[in-house]
Amino acid sequence: MSQADFHIRHEEFRAWTSELRSAARRMPELEASERFALLADIVAFLQEKVEPHTRVDEQVLYPQAAARMGSPLATAAMAYDHLAIRAWIAKLAEADEQDVATVQELLYGLDALIRVHLWKEDELVLNPLDSSTWPASGA
Repeated sequence: MSQADFHIRHEEFRAWTSELRSAARRMPELEASERFALLADIVAFLQEKVEPHTRVDEQVLYPQAAARMGSPLATAAMAYDHLAIRAWIAKLAEADEQDVATVQELLYGLDALIRVHLWKEDELVLNPLDSSTWPASGA
């Protein structure tokens, strides 16, 4: 996977997070069967697209960044974000769709976690890897 592929995937995920917010807002208005179907679709996307992407980051992108930065710990905080995202996905998968407040909390929380993580990853990992002058000489 190239850096361009990571940028493309991030844009897709960034656009998709609006679905998390929209679903969270609509939850109280939906019938139980609609909540169940919407939640199942969201969890499937998170488990089938987002979770695997976090593992690709850890196996491909982060080792490249760590090597370029000269430290195996350079991307450790980013990997911890992935742990948090995966934990929240698991909580959402186990949530009772009848507990609207908890489902909303998890959806809004995942939206924030994913959006902030993507921003950090772009700024601290992808953009520097794209730069021919990073890290600056003498640093």
